[in-house]
Order: sequence, then C-alpha cells, then structure tokens
Amino acid sequence: MGVELSGRALAVRLAVAILASAVSLLLFYYVPSNITQLVRATGVSSSFVPPELPALGLAVAAFIFLGFLLRGTGAYGVILVMLGLLFAVYVYLFFGGGTVVIEVQPVSASGASGAIAVNASTLMYILLVAPLLTVVKGLFILATQREERAAGGVS
Repeated sequence: MGVELSGRALAVRLAVAILASAVSLLLFYYVPSNITQLVRATGVSSSFVPPELPALGLAVAAFIFLGFLLRGTGAYGVILVMLGLLFAVYVYLFFGGGTVVIEVQPVSASGASGAIAVNASTLMYILLVAPLLTVVKGLFILATQREERAAGGVS
C-alpha cells in the first residue's frame, strides 16, 4: 500500500498537514493551557481543565499532522488507531468522566462563591462516537493491509 507523490502533491499534502495540525494545536493545546488568562475576567475558576489535557492536545496535534502526511501509506492505520484513542481520552478527560464541575470564585463584596456541577455524560458519549469510529477505521485499514500481504499483494 505504497503511495507515490509528485513534488507538488507532496508539498500540498505537507501544507495541509501543517495547517490542520496548527488549528488542532490552537484548539487542543493552547486554549486549555491558557484558559486561566482567557477567563480571568469572568470569575470562573479554570480548575475544570485537567492538567493532562494540554499534553494530550500536543499528542493529538502530532498525530493529526502524521495522519494528513501519511494517508495511504502502511502506517496510516496505526496512526488512525492512535489518533482515535488519544482523542477519546481527551474527550473523556475534558468532560471529567461525564460530570463537569466549575468553581465560581467570589466576585462581589458579599464573598459568595460556589460550584456548578453539570451532568454532561450524554454529550460525552455522543462526542466519543467519532474517535471510536476512527479507531474502527484504523483497525479496518490494518486488517485490509494484512489480507493484502497474505494474498501476496502490495505490502
């Protein structure tokens, strides 16, 4: 399952991979890393963002880059499986396993504070469908490659 690309096609593929990974880096790494500065004026605590989220965002961006760059190669199935698993973990951690707790800091003279707990398990399950289907697609590609190799086809 080799891919032969001309210089121009490779350059386009590389540019798209860089653009896609830059957007994913912004959304999945920069925003969670800097959420404190982004919501400072609202009085909402950023403790609802798990500390592991930015590191997972970096890994997701890296695998998105590799996925765009290596589409059609023998490594593409493995990349899809890893990307799907990483993104599923990202979604699970983002939703705190289904319950999002946001602490509200005291913003007035009364000093009132509290926490808001939102049951987001249904939304989390819905958003987990796409990453899990990505894993299934990657496994299907790997199985197809194995069958081709066993039949003496292209490796």
